[in-house]
Amino acid sequence: MIFWLAGRNLNRQKRRYVLLVLAAIFGFAIVTIAQALVAGLAKNLNDGGSRYYGGHILVHGRSNTNNLDLVKDEALIRTAIAQSGIDQIRAIVRRTHVYDTGFLFFNGERRPLRRIIGLDWSAASPVLNDLSYLAGGPQNVFSKTGILVSSQTAKNLDLRLGDDVILQAPMVAGPINTINLVVAGIFRDASIFSAYTVYMDRSALNELIRLPEEDYNNLGIYLEETRDIRANTLKISQALSLSGLKTFDYGKDRNHYMNQLSQVWDGWRYAVLSVEDHLYQLRSLFEAIELVTWFFLALMFGIITIGVLNTYRIIVRERVKEIGTMRALGMKRQRISNLFLIEAFLLSSIGIVGGTLLGFLGLLLVQNIDLSHLSGFDIFLYRGKLSWNIYFETWLFDALLVSSSIVLGAWLPSRYARNIIPCEALRAE
Repeated sequence: MIFWLAGRNLNRQKRRYVLLVLAAIFGFAIVTIAQALVAGLAKNLNDGGSRYYGGHILVHGRSNTNNLDLVKDEALIRTAIAQSGIDQIRAIVRRTHVYDTGFLFFNGERRPLRRIIGLDWSAASPVLNDLSYLAGGPQNVFSKTGILVSSQTAKNLDLRLGDDVILQAPMVAGPINTINLVVAGIFRDASIFSAYTVYMDRSALNELIRLPEEDYNNLGIYLEETRDIRANTLKISQALSLSGLKTFDYGKDRNHYMNQLSQVWDGWRYAVLSVEDHLYQLRSLFEAIELVTWFFLALMFGIITIGVLNTYRIIVRERVKEIGTMRALGMKRQRISNLFLIEAFLLSSIGIVGGTLLGFLGLLLVQNIDLSHLSGFDIFLYRGKLSWNIYFETWLFDALLVSSSIVLGAWLPSRYARNIIPCEALRAE
């Protein structure tokens, strides 16, 4: 009954409430859009970094007698990963890499490469399929001779799909070696992660640098959900330690691991790092952006609370006779107070539903804007466009916050309304 009365009063006073409803709708929509875009930018950054560094979580081993990163206990590591309790693993990929010393030759020209990445094509296909291809793609790689190059490299060397190229890289022992490859795909990515990166078959790269075919530099774990990367990294590190493998202590960033390399140990010791450990400076940037978003959220809903407070003070004074009549007919003081609080709750519900729908509409419009021409912004984009993620927990927290803000704004006027004396209210002009 009281919900019906609250709904009827809300409808009767809709002209008075319209500004508050619009403020709640637009405020909630702006917050929804901002938080969804920040979450999307962070995910794109982590996904791009995972391709560059070798996984959302990467495992590699190191011995005191060998400065080369290698994985020697894959069976134990995979068992530890399975026992770590992490779900939503998208792929686990072996990777061999060459950093900063490779060159790609075509038609008498050469271009330096920042990363030469060797992968097992079948295992890595879910990851490589996320790239936006201008020509070809992983589906065109049928042998060890295929290579995927970035659009920046293809432009610099005037490469086309099917062109024969020569890849040069130093062998593990030191001398330079070359291999003939065929361009099997050209992907669009001018970001720092992929502009001068090429992907090729791992066994072919091992052959090029004279690394035994069964060896590789790191085991990369790619996740479906990237919000809890560091927590999952710690779980895997602990699981490796419990399995009997020697591990480096997991710290706040990659520097914590680098500082441990001066220690002395026997045999192989494994490091477990996340992409966020490599991107710790950008992670700090996102943390600052999130703080600004939360500050804006608190400021906006503080303004809404004050607006609700002032509006309800006016409404209570205008409805003094109505309140007096209900009290004279036997309605208890608490029910009078509850009536106004329920009205405020219904008002907030309209704002949340309307703001969510408007936010979704805004996000659908924003995600279709092509921003691939913005140099340096590519690391935050998915195939040249913005993407977004709405997490239910964040949406629920925002919804509870806006409801609490509006109900809190109505609380003091509702206390005044419950203390109105019926006879005095009925005599009021």
